[in-house]
Amino acid sequence: MDKWKILRSRHSVRQYNGEAISNELATIIEKEIEKINKKSGLRIKLVRNSPDVFKWMLPHYGRITGCSDYIALVATKDDKLAEEKIGYYGEHLVLLAQSVGLKSCWLALTYSKRRVIKENSDDKLHMIIAIGYGKNMGVPHKGKRFEDVAKSEIDPIPNYFKRGVEAALLAPTAVNQQKFLITLKEDER
Repeated sequence: MDKWKILRSRHSVRQYNGEAISNELATIIEKEIEKINKKSGLRIKLVRNSPDVFKWMLPHYGRITGCSDYIALVATKDDKLAEEKIGYYGEHLVLLAQSVGLKSCWLALTYSKRRVIKENSDDKLHMIIAIGYGKNMGVPHKGKRFEDVAKSEIDPIPNYFKRGVEAALLAPTAVNQQKFLITLKEDER
């Protein structure tokens, strides 16, 4: 599947069909996680059959249903670049999941952190990604326009810059706020 088609088709899904991901797809995800951890120093892990993580006190906002599998986004406590690496590699895993027919949802607050097992006391859990077979495809949300999030000192605006901004507009952000500004300066050509 074309990368842009995957980017455009991926939306957060909060309702899953209750079925655990297949061993075949779990192996694909785990092999990619192994490569990422080796390359980045992160300690990401696919956790299977753990539906209790999604039992959260809040009655409505952000509730995940029918999901028992997730990706724990973990780094050592002293990793100064952890958040950047987790964002980059986490989204890479989300797009991989989308490409093999799985759905996903980034979670920062709406899950039970105490139910996530950390393997090492030097680890810090940053977020998790719910992953599984969605009951639906997810819904695209109204986003900002190019002009709202990008500025360029170069005219005409280079195509690579337009594509980068388009990708950023498709990326998940907290509550779809898209609180960023991407600027291309003349000397950065």
